[in-house]
Amino acid sequence: MKIKRRDSADILNALAGGVVPSRGLQYIIVGREAEMRQIKEDLKDIKENGSSLIKFFIGAYGTGKSFMQNFVRQIGLDVGFVVAKADFTPHRRLYGNDNQAVALYSELMRNLSTKSVPHGNALPAILDQWITNIQNKVVQKLGYDGPILNDPTFIQAVEKEIIDVVSHLDELTGGYDFANVLGVYYRGFVEQDREKQRRALRWIRGEYLAKTDAIRDLGIREIINDNNYYGYLKVLSKFVRQIGYSGLIINLDEAVNLYKITHREAREKNYEYILMNI
Repeated sequence: MKIKRRDSADILNALAGGVVPSRGLQYIIVGREAEMRQIKEDLKDIKENGSSLIKFFIGAYGTGKSFMQNFVRQIGLDVGFVVAKADFTPHRRLYGNDNQAVALYSELMRNLSTKSVPHGNALPAILDQWITNIQNKVVQKLGYDGPILNDPTFIQAVEKEIIDVVSHLDELTGGYDFANVLGVYYRGFVEQDREKQRRALRWIRGEYLAKTDAIRDLGIREIINDNNYYGYLKVLSKFVRQIGYSGLIINLDEAVNLYKITHREAREKNYEYILMNI
């Protein structure tokens, strides 16, 4: 068996630290051939047909639940998916008050990964690459040698291509505001205004906690919160697929923390949220 040096180093370092390796899992996975085949088939079906799927890995401590999630992540990145991961904690839940649910969403956004950015924080790279691809497409259409950012014709053509993509997001709840924030990010990209881009990223990550701040910084009257974050995950899923990725994979681990919620009503609300979205 030939193993790449960087894979072997990652495997040995991870196992020495008692954690699941982030790469090279296919070299050490044992007795899970049926699950491996099923995961690959499921991801292929989602990629080709645009379907959706939810899976639960259930077992006692040490039976390989996190291992299989990392395998899903590895295969997903290899075949062009965007992958997000978060652990449930007492302060990160599916349903909660005091920003407990949006904290889960924000953690997913911080851990967003792609094949080219596998270690998280891939959102800026995703948006920058999307805009660059559109600019290159317009360059070919207009017969330019390269992007001419001060050319009104070029700018208008790029904006039209962007509108063609984001206009489809309006069909989903929250899509209109998401599209407007993408417009802010694009203007920051063209104007090389890092602060404008940073504010747009903050909004997409669910880091605005007051609508007044979002209005002041972005001119957007809505923010991502405990009540609407799931709708924005759907918007993001549709967006990444429209711009050329295979889809969005969301890995949620340590679900035992939902069982440990002491308040009965809050615990049942989290269970209901799982059932509602199956």
